[in-house]
Amino acid sequence: MIRATMLPPDQSAPQMMHTSQVDQSSDSGALDVDSFHEARDAFERHFLLRHLEKNEWNVSRTAADIGMERSQLHRKIKSFGLMAPDKESL
Repeated sequence: MIRATMLPPDQSAPQMMHTSQVDQSSDSGALDVDSFHEARDAFERHFLLRHLEKNEWNVSRTAADIGMERSQLHRKIKSFGLMAPDKESL
């Protein structure tokens, strides 16, 4: 038998918000895409680029940092057309 425990009111799950309650002005960085696939690709590209820059484009370190196989990260870099900046600008 499973016993359920009630959470006190101050520890309950946050209330869901209707989209009309969300501050639309904070949405300036929203993606302008038409499909889930495009949104996911845009997120992945931005995520990888941010972590690659954080690790000065060291692919091995970035792969370890994000929990991805190095070979998979190389494939993603190629598929998104990401290129490291000149070494002088790092």
